[in-house]
Amino acid sequence: MFNFTNLKINKNSIDNFVGIKKNLVEDCFEFSFPIGFDDFPEENFDSVRQLFFNLYRTFRKFEKDNINNDKFQLNSPEYQQDQDQTNKQNGGVTLVNNQQESCIIYSKIKMLENILEAYDPLIIQSLKDKIRPSDKIKYSDIHKYLHKAIYLENDVIFIDTMDLASPTLENQSTDIVTLYCYILNEIIEQLDGDVSEPIKDHRQEIKFLSEIFKDNYLTNHQSIFDAETSLETISILKETLGIIDKNTHYKDNDYWQLYEAIELFLYGEINPEGEDGEFWGIKGFSFVWEDMCHTYFFKNYIENILYADADICLNDYDNNFRNNNRVGNSLISENNQIWIYQTESPIKSDSGKYLKWQEILSIKYNLAPATFVYSNRKFNDFSQRNLTKTKSRLLKPDLLLTLEKTKNDVDMIVIYDYKYVNIDFYLSNNKTLSNTNEKYRIDLIKQLTYEFAIQQYHKLKVLSSIFVIPKYSEDKEKLLVGDDLKINEGIIVRAFNFSLVQKSYLEETL
Repeated sequence: MFNFTNLKINKNSIDNFVGIKKNLVEDCFEFSFPIGFDDFPEENFDSVRQLFFNLYRTFRKFEKDNINNDKFQLNSPEYQQDQDQTNKQNGGVTLVNNQQESCIIYSKIKMLENILEAYDPLIIQSLKDKIRPSDKIKYSDIHKYLHKAIYLENDVIFIDTMDLASPTLENQSTDIVTLYCYILNEIIEQLDGDVSEPIKDHRQEIKFLSEIFKDNYLTNHQSIFDAETSLETISILKETLGIIDKNTHYKDNDYWQLYEAIELFLYGEINPEGEDGEFWGIKGFSFVWEDMCHTYFFKNYIENILYADADICLNDYDNNFRNNNRVGNSLISENNQIWIYQTESPIKSDSGKYLKWQEILSIKYNLAPATFVYSNRKFNDFSQRNLTKTKSRLLKPDLLLTLEKTKNDVDMIVIYDYKYVNIDFYLSNNKTLSNTNEKYRIDLIKQLTYEFAIQQYHKLKVLSSIFVIPKYSEDKEKLLVGDDLKINEGIIVRAFNFSLVQKSYLEETL
């Protein structure tokens, strides 16, 4: 298992990649943090470890939610087969959306995956059955056998036998079970119980067998993922595995399944010899940030959401229209199977029906030439243009939220768009538009176009237009980090607490 202290920290990744990959210049592996992590305590072992496992869970959820989602197309039929250690570049999953923007996912680390996938209750039971009753006494475990004891006079109890995993390694197949369960239990704790259903169903048994191993070979303060004792603990586990293998004479398939998973975990390296360019993570983290933000808003403000360019999964959401738990309720492109979430607007069409927000956000362009005379409008000929050249474009803001109505029954709307950029991007571009970055100008034009489309209706008013960016904060309760920044045309840049939004996202995996 790799040591977090050996990873080079990169807080300024420039290629939209989050995860661990090879630094070819310094010949080491580096951990690329998400954007906005300038204040992250990189010297804190526990913080780095927790971030790693939270991202590990985040990548798994994003892949699970989107690999069969119509929002993306799977670009590669082969996916992470026969990979050693961290997955290679040609072993990832490439997802491509309808704008031909790609997201490449390398979500699996074999050192962890093999431990999680090796669990089989039948194998554990088969190897456990080789435990024999022992007449040895383990005084620290007497309380576990009081229900089997014979109570004698003078407050004396008699216990006939105790079922013990032999500390002298007489039954080696039993020790491989407790060693495996100890490693598995350590991983489960780091993943906050976000594991498969079979493991969840046998959680207490795994923990019990883990404690047996820890009682026999480790002290109470030793742990695989502890900053002070990690290296020492791994060394003891390696030594124990060697003794088990040496003294186990009969090795069946059950034994080898656990042994190979343990061996890969203990001896596997994130830097395989001669394999440059391998990495774990996601290239295209902006897609993940969008799903995280959508999840937060749907879990906390679903009653206020008017429109969302989203089709995320929610545990407690029942989509009667599609018989699943995805939020998308309107199909806006049958060819590409693109789903969005929308409600009815308060605007009526000429036929008397209430318009959907998709219709309000649709703007038309007439490509036919026209004459506009500013000084004498009677020479304008807009009404005489050929309407056959008119084209429609559907605008897709990330989120429309309503918080209140005015006394005149006008909906006050907040437009949200999620941006995966640093606050410095806006600070450096908050000047004359002709001197700004192209992406900055495009984002600004899109946001103003959203406002323009909505404000064509007198019953709708844009209260504010907000760009949401990620920002790390040690405060685990407060959503907003720092003060808002107001840029050109009154658009607000607002930093959301990455850890809080991620927490909301990962709650959907439990």
